[in-house]
Amino acid sequence: MECEIVLIFFIKKQIKNVIHFLTCPLFLLVLLILLVFNGCSLQGKNDDHLDGAAITHNDAAPLVEQVTEVDSQGEKVLGDGERLQNVQEGTSGASVVEDDAKSKADILAAQAAVAKEAAVKEAKQKAEEAEKSRLEAKQKAEEAEKSRLEEEQKAEEAEKQRLEEEQKAEEAEKQRLEEEEKRRKIEEAKIRLAFKEKMIYQVDIEPLGLADCIRCHISQTGRLREKGGKHKRVACTDCHRQYHAYNPPKDNFSDIMPKCSFCHTLHHGEQEAVSTCLNCHFDPHQPRTVPDPAKIEGQCRICHMPIGVLLDEKPSKHTERKCSECHSKKHGRKPECSECHQNHSPKLELATTDCMSCHPVHTPLEINYPVTQVKELCGGCHVQPYEDLQNTETKHSSLTCAKCHPKHGYLPKCQDCHGDQVHHAGIHEKKPACGDCHTIAHKLSL
Repeated sequence: MECEIVLIFFIKKQIKNVIHFLTCPLFLLVLLILLVFNGCSLQGKNDDHLDGAAITHNDAAPLVEQVTEVDSQGEKVLGDGERLQNVQEGTSGASVVEDDAKSKADILAAQAAVAKEAAVKEAKQKAEEAEKSRLEAKQKAEEAEKSRLEEEQKAEEAEKQRLEEEQKAEEAEKQRLEEEEKRRKIEEAKIRLAFKEKMIYQVDIEPLGLADCIRCHISQTGRLREKGGKHKRVACTDCHRQYHAYNPPKDNFSDIMPKCSFCHTLHHGEQEAVSTCLNCHFDPHQPRTVPDPAKIEGQCRICHMPIGVLLDEKPSKHTERKCSECHSKKHGRKPECSECHQNHSPKLELATTDCMSCHPVHTPLEINYPVTQVKELCGGCHVQPYEDLQNTETKHSSLTCAKCHPKHGYLPKCQDCHGDQVHHAGIHEKKPACGDCHTIAHKLSL
């Protein structure tokens, strides 16, 4: 098809050239001169020939008109040819542009396909890594759960064994009491018989047994049963080696009362404040029940010496308080921080465990926290940096505060993460400080 168009265009071009030559004014002038010269030569022969020349000259005028008309038609054909050529050239140019556009579109489509394939591959790889991490985390959680269950099982077995031992001890004690009761009944029967026969002093009387103690000392027995701790496994006569021997005139009560040293050493040290066990463990029948700490303030730091040392070495407002102001009402009570302190983070509802994740209770100014500590907790005190990070979307916004500030009050350098040569050397020479362009780390800008 293209060859036929080229051939037609070539033929029309040649026709245009011929028509242009035939309609040239110079060619018409030469033709006219030849005709005139031919007419003059014929006039010299005879007059008849002059008439023929006049006729010939008259015939030349229509010929000139015909030539002029042919020239006009040639010009019209030439114009049509030029327009056709322009249309063909435009069509050819449009075809070239279309081909170039199609080629570029094909290249862009190929590049897009490659980019899409790379993105799909990268997304697939990230998904596989995430799945792998999830499976590893799941495996670790399962292992941790398994360990926890094993520990719980061991603890349950130990508790079960302890309860079995206690049950055996109770059964043994019950059996012993039953035997004593039988012996007592036999003894009473003998006494009644002796009274009946008036031979009371002839009967051998055995010493009082545990059942006899319980029968009279009901209150002490109840306290031992409920809160006796390890003392409830001890027989009365193991401690009360002398009993019913008190003599008021002799004022021998302290002499006949049991001594803790019969069984215990000075567990809390030899200092005078803690050497008298009954100052804190005032009732041996419920030894773990300690009175209101306010009554034994002087003994707290002697028993809890490491805590006292911490309070003195790391002074704070807690150092100025008495132990019983926090550990009040009952020995061993651990108060909630909210009893004295208000929540300093409006972003979170803090419990004591949350407070202690930053502030150790006896050294509250020694602030420590894990790298995973939530930003909202830090934002309770550091309001402006927290708001800047929230309002400015940068890579810094996704980090925890502890990632850059692993210790409270520590200010890192930009180079710690970004290196010494981030930009072109000329930029660093002109702007040596990162903040000259980026202002501050919590609110990056240019």
